[in-house]
Amino acid sequence: MKDDLTFRNDEYIFMPMSFPQPKDMYENFRSTLHESDHWTMPKKTYRYLLRYVTDRFSNVVDQEGINEKSQCYHVELNSRGRQAFGIPDEDSWVYAAGGKKSEEGMAFQIRNISLYCFNTGICIFSLGIRAGESDSYVVSDLIYKLKKASACKVILKEGEESRTLLDVVKSICDPAFRAAADRTEGIAEEDRFRYFFYQNYGEERANALIYLERTGDGGADSPDRLEDSPACKRELYYLRNGFRRDFTYNERFDQDQFQTHCHSGWAVWSMSLEAAVCMTFPEKDPFIREKFYENLNTHYLFMYIMLIHQKYTLYMFLRNIADNEHEKRPEALVEYRDRLYEFETDFVFSCISEVPQYQILYEMMYKVLKLDSMYKDVREPLQMLSRLEQEKREQHEKKQEEEKSLQNWRMTEAMFLLSVLVVVSALTDGFDLSGSVLGSLGLPGLAIKTAQFLALAAIAVYFIYVMVKMRRNRKESRRSDGRK
Repeated sequence: MKDDLTFRNDEYIFMPMSFPQPKDMYENFRSTLHESDHWTMPKKTYRYLLRYVTDRFSNVVDQEGINEKSQCYHVELNSRGRQAFGIPDEDSWVYAAGGKKSEEGMAFQIRNISLYCFNTGICIFSLGIRAGESDSYVVSDLIYKLKKASACKVILKEGEESRTLLDVVKSICDPAFRAAADRTEGIAEEDRFRYFFYQNYGEERANALIYLERTGDGGADSPDRLEDSPACKRELYYLRNGFRRDFTYNERFDQDQFQTHCHSGWAVWSMSLEAAVCMTFPEKDPFIREKFYENLNTHYLFMYIMLIHQKYTLYMFLRNIADNEHEKRPEALVEYRDRLYEFETDFVFSCISEVPQYQILYEMMYKVLKLDSMYKDVREPLQMLSRLEQEKREQHEKKQEEEKSLQNWRMTEAMFLLSVLVVVSALTDGFDLSGSVLGSLGLPGLAIKTAQFLALAAIAVYFIYVMVKMRRNRKESRRSDGRK
C-alpha cells in the first residue's frame, strides 16, 4: 500500500483588500460578482462548527436551504473566469521566478482562486496552489517567494512575460471592484479599494495555510509520534516562518512566538503570525488521508479565514485611528465605537465548536495571531471617548446644580420681598392700632410714641439681620458652584 500512495501538498496564499463604505460596497460587489459569468458561489457545509458561526456565511447550506442572512460570502473563479483572465487550468504548471537572487523558477499549480468578502469592508483573495514536489523545503522555498506578493514574479503561460503576483491578483479583482464602485455613490477614485492596506508599499506579505503529507517513516531512528521527530521540527520551523532552506536553522528564533498542536499521533499543527502549517503522516492513519484531508479544505480553512479576517479588520481599525485623528473629533469616536461593537458582535467568538479538535486549534491560532493584544490597541480610543462622555456628564450635572441653586435663590428672594410687603402693611396697620390701644389705657403721648418707635426699631434690626444672612448664604452658594 505504501508504494501506491501519492503524497500531497496544498497551500493557500491569502491577500487582504479593503473597500470604503462597507455596507453599500459590500452589497454592490456581491451583485456585481453574481451577475458576472466569471465567478461561482460554491455551496458549503460546516457541520462541526456551531450554527451561530456558520450563519455568517451566505454559502452555507443547511436543512433550511441557503442562508441569505449573512455578513460574508465566498465566490470562486470558474473556468470561464480563468480563460478571461489568462489563468491556466488547475492541472497546468506555472512558475515563480527566483526574484532578486536567482532566476530559477519553481513550478506549482493554481488549484483554486477564491474571494471571501465581509461587510466589515475586508475582502480576502485566496490563491490555492500545489507545489511541484511534496517536499518540505521545496514548499517553504515556494512560500518564501509567493508571500512577497509585490516582489514575486510569476509566469502563467510559456512565452508570456513575468508579472508580479500582486499584479496578477489586481488584474483579476480590479474589473469587479471598479464595476461595484461605479454603482456606489460618493466613492472617489483614489479611495475605491486598497491591497495590503496596512503594510508599506513594496513590503506586502501574504498569510499562508499549508498542508503537507510526509513520506516514509521519518528515518530509522524517528520516534513513533510525528511531533517528536527532530526532522519534522526542523521542517515545521521553515514552513511556518516561510523561510528558504538556506536560512540558518535556529530553534530559539520563534520559540515564544509559535504554537504546536498535535491533532493525533500522525497529524501536527504549527503556527506563526504569517502561516499555519499542518503536517501529516497518512501511511500511519487512513483517516488522515481521507476524511481529515477533506475537513482541512473546508472546516479548518474556514476557521483560519475567520481568524485572519479578524486580524485584517483590526489592522483597518488601527489604520483609521491614525488617518482620522479620532481624539480631535468626538463624533468620529462614537461612530468608531459603533462599528467596533458591530464587528465584535458579528465576527468575534470565544467558542466556535464543541468538537475538541476544532475548538482547541481555534484558541491556539487566536493566541498566536495576538488578537488579544490587537484588541487592546483598537479599544484604546474608546477610553478617550469614555473620558469625554464622563466630562460631559459632569458638566451637565454641574450646570443642573447651578440652575437649581439659582432657582432656589430666586424663590427665596421672591418670598423675602413678599414678606417685606406684608411686614410694611402690618407695621402701618399696627402703628395706628397700637396708638389707639395705648391711648385707651390712659398712657401719655410720649410713652406711646416711645413704645411704637422701639417696636419699629426691633423690626428694622430683624430685617437687617435677615438681609445680611441671605447675602452671606448667596455668596457661599456661588462659591460652592464656582460662580463669580
